[in-house]
Amino acid sequence: MSPSLEDDMTRSPSSEDGMTRRDLVVTGGTGIAGLVVGGLIGYAVAPNESTSQTQTGAKEPIHIGAAYPLTGPIAGDGVDARRGAEMAVAEINASGGVLGRQVILDVEDIEDLAPDKVTTAFSRLINEKNGKALFMAYADVAMAEFPEIAKSGLPFFHVNTVKISSDWVVENKSTNIFQWDSHELPYGSGLANFLARLEAEGKWKPKEKTVAIVGTNNPYAVNIAKAFQEAAKPAGWKTILYEKVNPPLSEWGPVLAKIRQNPPDLIMQLDYYMADLASFTKQFVAAPTQSLLYEQYGPSVPAFMDLVKDAGNGVIWSTVIGWLPDKIGNDWHARFVAKYNTEPSVSNAADQYDAIMAWRESASVVGDPEDSAKINEVIKNIRYRGVCGAYSLDPTTLTAFSFPGTGDQETMDGSLGLPNLMFQIQNQKQVLVSPDPFTQGTFQTPPWLK
Repeated sequence: MSPSLEDDMTRSPSSEDGMTRRDLVVTGGTGIAGLVVGGLIGYAVAPNESTSQTQTGAKEPIHIGAAYPLTGPIAGDGVDARRGAEMAVAEINASGGVLGRQVILDVEDIEDLAPDKVTTAFSRLINEKNGKALFMAYADVAMAEFPEIAKSGLPFFHVNTVKISSDWVVENKSTNIFQWDSHELPYGSGLANFLARLEAEGKWKPKEKTVAIVGTNNPYAVNIAKAFQEAAKPAGWKTILYEKVNPPLSEWGPVLAKIRQNPPDLIMQLDYYMADLASFTKQFVAAPTQSLLYEQYGPSVPAFMDLVKDAGNGVIWSTVIGWLPDKIGNDWHARFVAKYNTEPSVSNAADQYDAIMAWRESASVVGDPEDSAKINEVIKNIRYRGVCGAYSLDPTTLTAFSFPGTGDQETMDGSLGLPNLMFQIQNQKQVLVSPDPFTQGTFQTPPWLK
């Protein structure tokens, strides 16, 4: 059973919802001890305690705003993102708040991610709720909300995971819009590198190095496909089918018929809607080809396993941001399960948690949670260790680095980049099989491969 999302420290559209080194000093190390090891470099500012106390009142709460798809086709991801945000706010408030001020989380439902709904939501959070920081998981790639957010100057964390978001920041010289993960290109290069490693280690050998790509017209999917093709081409990989669909989609018979006419070594499924991928998986496994099956991101949502059950065993998938099964991540996971009596998704519950905690650290270092300009400068130069790993941002694109890799927005330094996580479903469990040193297990031959 799932607990209610209502919490007396948070605020929703219809009812009011929702550690830093400096805070460890302020709170005496209580509250969230051992949660994260945070660090900020490249920017120094004297704390301005008197500003928040005399100008805004020491006890006045701080509003922050978030917009998530709480209803509609990806509500599972949105609800989980909200839970992660609520959890961060609850822990912050329990440990004394931000510079002694409690935090209130105002949440807007952006439903199906239509641009007008997203812009309306953020306009309300900025102008009516008087939010001092803004958060979201991902939204329509139109980025219709960006101009008003940029004009507000408020620190804004998102995980759109698209290069066009990075490009918008550069073109518009934005100083407050932070992509809290990498863009999408590491998905493609990361898969190519993973396949090369499997082959080198003798764990899987493709017969002809052929791939069938199932994607969408969304730039996100298109760019991942291109990144894979470019990274895999030197190793001899050839694309023999590239089928584009319009999600959401539940009937995959026509697409699978084309795949079965000329079976590839690899099926690369880039429709990231969880329900779409669950349907595809079950329909593929009913009459599988001798192909490795990769599905991008969607299996990270816990409901995926409920839908596919044993049919999911053998599927590989990845995410460029997700909670790590280390001391920090496991402690966070235990607290999440205890609070909500359910498993978190791999990505959005944790990345929203980390974003709010990083905002808290930045605001605390500045000494005034309402000094957006100084807070943005701190975030730009951040070095932060969260539940999902190490965050650092490119100072021009304001986008996080991915690890490991040598391409655009990638780094080979694990202390500066978020691990590009590759999972395989084994015995109805998500097993992290790459990259080292975070792995939990090793790749296993899928049950349908002979």
